Amino acid sequence: MQTVKTDTVVLGGGPAGYVAAIRLGQLGVDTVLIEKDTLGGVCLNRGCIPSKALISSASKYLAVKNGLSFGIQGGEHLTMNMEILQQHKNTVVKKLTQGVASLLKQNKIRVISGNGVFKSHKSIVINGDETEVVFSKAMICTGSEPVRISGITVDGVKIIESDHALDLDYIPESMTVLGGGVIGVELGEFYASIGTRVTIVEAMDQILPGMDKTAIKMLTRHLKKMGIAVMTDTRLKSAVIEGDEVTQIVTKGETETTLKSEVLLVTVGRKPSLKGCNLASIGIDENAPFIEVNEKCETGIDGIYAAGDVTGGILLAHKASHQALVAAENIAGNVSTFNPDAVPAICYSMPEFATCGLTPETAMEAGYDVDTGKFPFAANGRALATGETEGFVQVVSDKKTGVILGAQILHAEAGELLTEFTLAVEKKMKFFEIGHVIHPHPTLSEALMEASLDCNNSALHIPPSRSR
Repeated sequence: MQTVKTDTVVLGGGPAGYVAAIRLGQLGVDTVLIEKDTLGGVCLNRGCIPSKALISSASKYLAVKNGLSFGIQGGEHLTMNMEILQQHKNTVVKKLTQGVASLLKQNKIRVISGNGVFKSHKSIVINGDETEVVFSKAMICTGSEPVRISGITVDGVKIIESDHALDLDYIPESMTVLGGGVIGVELGEFYASIGTRVTIVEAMDQILPGMDKTAIKMLTRHLKKMGIAVMTDTRLKSAVIEGDEVTQIVTKGETETTLKSEVLLVTVGRKPSLKGCNLASIGIDENAPFIEVNEKCETGIDGIYAAGDVTGGILLAHKASHQALVAAENIAGNVSTFNPDAVPAICYSMPEFATCGLTPETAMEAGYDVDTGKFPFAANGRALATGETEGFVQVVSDKKTGVILGAQILHAEAGELLTEFTLAVEKKMKFFEIGHVIHPHPTLSEALMEASLDCNNSALHIPPSRSR
């Protein structure tokens, strides 16, 4: 057995693991990164990046197809070439994963490919007895895995998961999407936009459960305009492959409905991946829902840190990367903390929905005297010029202090606009601090300024909404 000694070992090379390794390298900490699959993890290879490559292509497709109002003719004759689209997606993924490998090398990180298993709290063995890594400190970044439904067998052809949906080289005639969370909405809308008849089945009372109800009602109406059937408060009872179709029985209350589709896409969520690396040997319960960490991303076991999806909560790549930076800083002897209150979240639907901090409902539940400011993109000059007028900006503030508690944006460019509010939530800024910053004209960002000013009824380009 080969023995490798290092100060810190990082188990997992996804958006938490590779970011942690790079930062540790920058800080002069000798580091070994162990990855059993492909660098970049689910995000770069089978999640965030490939899905956005598909969604971006669909957005361009729809823009041209529906471009007559902008003077673009002939859009009705467009077709989507799935083979070329898949080539584009794969090129993007390959470029980014190669970039990660290069950055790790440039930061002098030793990367070992294989399945790492803890032997003790100071040792990991790889691929059985091939290599042993002896370390002082370790960071667990093993990510997450799809939630599986009992009784439903994923065959990768007729009953598929998101990994399969990203690789289809044809356009299904029909698709049922089981799960109306972010992944289900994004992929369902992508396929609907290129011609698939889509039905979304969600067990909760709305798609994107827990998100701002006003925004989600508007987004749901948009999905229905696209021809997507949205079934909420509905559960899957059974799914059987019958010839070229999947027959599904769904229930809403006492009512049963039969659905038939060419493909059933199962996207009911993900869960932290805790098994397979012998966490019990270092005192971590593999049957727990997630690994508990403190604000420094310490596990409570001396020298053992964790970051990313394994720590539970909202499972997002940027949260994982930020936790990884915090953990790396603390491993290197600096002091850094993670604030879960300011984690932004985006659904890349069409229009996009982006949120950070509290919604009006969760702010009231937390005991705040809530004030909201709101501004529609229909009153924004840049939005009118681009034809993207659907949606709004909403600012949630504390009426007593003026501090911004959260924000929600529904718009085609919502994801690109959210960061200003994420900063505001992180730094506990007040609504007038955003409202009194000069925003360039004409830009979509002016809607952020106007919504902030609307917290005290002083938005400039909409009528006063209420007396103070």
